[in-house]
Amino acid sequence: MEDNLPECSTEGAEISPAREDEVQDTSIVALRTALGQSYPSSLRHRQLSHILENRLQEKERLKEQEEWRYQGRLEQLFSRGVSSDYAALRPRNPEEPFSHAH
Repeated sequence: MEDNLPECSTEGAEISPAREDEVQDTSIVALRTALGQSYPSSLRHRQLSHILENRLQEKERLKEQEEWRYQGRLEQLFSRGVSSDYAALRPRNPEEPFSHAH
């Protein structure tokens, strides 16, 4: 591997700056690392860039779906007369227990 590789772009693969959930996603970290080690004009660089772009878009889509489901659960609570203070205790992940305010 050469030390003086030119800077490479992800060709629009970055949807947003590195977020906390991306840092924890080892596949994205590995793709970014491999992309940084490939030559920008190479087939491998284009392939990695495409895979990274698809992975980031999939993560964004899943995050949007999760938010949509969360908002739907809140709306159900509101429609049943639950106050917004109590609804705010609802965890984003439906499998987690409710928060308890002290």
